[in-house]
Amino acid sequence: MSTHDTPLCTCPACGKRFNAATNAEPWVAAPPMPGDLSICVGCERVLVFTTDGTRRRATPAEEQEHATLIDFARNALRTIKQERRET
Repeated sequence: MSTHDTPLCTCPACGKRFNAATNAEPWVAAPPMPGDLSICVGCERVLVFTTDGTRRRATPAEEQEHATLIDFARNALRTIKQERRET
């Protein structure tokens, strides 16, 4: 996994503020691009990167189209959270 700095933004669903993104796919090292998906670390809502590097809520169609990847990313996030609690 690789982590990239992003512009400071706020989750439109829960208000969590963040300024970084970590790839859930260990084979991807590229920074996020417009249209890439993101999962909020606070509420696990699906977000989409915009052209200015911030995030917006995913549409229902986007969530449905990428359901398998979203499940993978949410599980990766939960694993990371659990590992941090155990240390």
